[in-house]
Amino acid sequence: MISSDEFKDCLHQSYIVGHEMMHFVEQLQNYIHFEVLESNWHDYSNLLDKGPSDLDELILLHDKYLINMQQKSLLISVQTDFESSPAYSHILEILHSVNSYCSVEVVQNLNLANSAHFRSGPTFAGHRGTLRSAERTGNTDSIS
Repeated sequence: MISSDEFKDCLHQSYIVGHEMMHFVEQLQNYIHFEVLESNWHDYSNLLDKGPSDLDELILLHDKYLINMQQKSLLISVQTDFESSPAYSHILEILHSVNSYCSVEVVQNLNLANSAHFRSGPTFAGHRGTLRSAERTGNTDSIS
């Protein structure tokens, strides 16, 4: 049987890993939002303000805008046209790992919180009803 101190240490490490993953996802989101979308939109709108001469030029500007956004967001490689960048596949693997970890962490926390040893513990006392209900129904979305 796991001791209370061991449980706290394990839970603490779990929170640290979860926090690091959340930090990575937030930084990626901020990079895409501020460095890719906003800066490219600013550049694109400046080009539109100069007034393209015809529809073909407008389409060409828009295509360049989309390709530039895809390249800066690491979706396609800069060297070759429309080929996935190596960074994209790595980021996708990381995001899949984050998603898997979060799913496993929720289930493990539910199981530990509902074990007989920790039913009276203060860590999950306020969420005991919610945790048991979520475990019975399999719906972990309602846990706050």
